Amino acid sequence: MPTIRAALLILLIASFAPAAENEPSTSSKQTTTPGVDTIATSDDAIVMDTRLLVRQIAPGDPVRFMTHWRGPKRPFSQTAEKGPTVHLANTLAGLTFLITTPDGKTRELTAELTDKRHDYWRNEHSMFWNATNAFHLDKTGFAIMTTRGDLTGKWKQEGAPDFTAEGEYTIRLKGKIVGVNATFETGKLKLTVSKDTQPVKRAFDVAYAAMSKHLPDAKLAKSGQTESGFLPGLVFENDHGHRLLHFNSNLSKQFWGYDLIRVRVSRKGELLEVSHTSVSTCVAEGVLIETPGGATRIE
Repeated sequence: MPTIRAALLILLIASFAPAAENEPSTSSKQTTTPGVDTIATSDDAIVMDTRLLVRQIAPGDPVRFMTHWRGPKRPFSQTAEKGPTVHLANTLAGLTFLITTPDGKTRELTAELTDKRHDYWRNEHSMFWNATNAFHLDKTGFAIMTTRGDLTGKWKQEGAPDFTAEGEYTIRLKGKIVGVNATFETGKLKLTVSKDTQPVKRAFDVAYAAMSKHLPDAKLAKSGQTESGFLPGLVFENDHGHRLLHFNSNLSKQFWGYDLIRVRVSRKGELLEVSHTSVSTCVAEGVLIETPGGATRIE
């Protein structure tokens, strides 16, 4: 049976809240779909789903969002439909971020990649292996977490937003997929900055303390150490505004699997729940899995 290397990432994409309304674009066809904030369809019929992981942040917190490439009707697969061969590093280096701050001003930002050490980024690969990426965005640039290693970029322009002013921000992405000569532009991701929200660091402090108390034998895995392609440091928000933090351990000592530890924390930094479940990474298309949005069949 095929192995799902980015299982957690795909689960996040599959379980997102209802989509927001999108703005029309001159460079890409846009629509809405349950589970994502915006969709951009490139000139080459490659779809890019975009989703904020945390919709309301404390002043100065980084912005967290995810992108997911797929075909027009279904995800790229490990077998027949791997998707076109692209150069992901060059594609990411060419991204343009359009950020509108609460004062109504829009800043157009591009970044220079500062981390080119990982050999993987120097080559072209099918989109199946590069489908899902998690972004952290702040005043200095961005960091991209993937199952194939991390990539960082520093803003070329000065005066990037620091996300300290309270109010609503919007973020759009546009760029070119290097390798297939396709362009894309997303709709608006809508983000709120509020002093009523505790920093995400507080949620992690609460989570680590809770795991030490309730699961003292759990040894947390680092990125790349599990077959799941797990990424440490991921946090996302459910429909109630609670922070959901996922950690990876091997309490049950599985060979083809791991233990997923979930910690739920309120926006005010209060511990709400600690749970863990055994996850098998050897699964096939059509298997029914539980997600925060209900039971979903693996695509």
